[in-house]
This record gives sequence, structure tokens and C-alpha cells, in this order.
Amino acid sequence: MLVEKVERTLRSFPVDELMTMREEGVLRVTCEFCKAEYIFDDAALAGFGTLHSSKKSVT
Repeated sequence: MLVEKVERTLRSFPVDELMTMREEGVLRVTCEFCKAEYIFDDAALAGFGTLHSSKKSVT
């Protein structure tokens, strides 16, 4: 599933760098192929350093 690929890519960044990419408290990632939008809040971004995260996704 695409959201796992997006999460895997985001996990390659340091959490503090992800936090600087936020706008209005969330990080939005848009798939250029299908235009699906994935929205990650602070809890999800912080969770990328752990085994489980709470993500919000909107398609």
C-alpha cells in the first residue's frame, strides 16, 4: 500500500527535520501519480522513531 511507502520514506529523515517540514501543525505528502494526500500529525511524526505510530491519512 502506498501509505507504507510514504511512511518508509519519512522514517529516513530525522524526526526534528520532519518537524521543520510541517505547515499548520501537520506534514502533508501528496502522491504525484494518484494525487492522494497523506497527512501526518505531530504524534505520527514523533512515532516514526518507535515501533508504532498514530497516523492520519486522507485519500
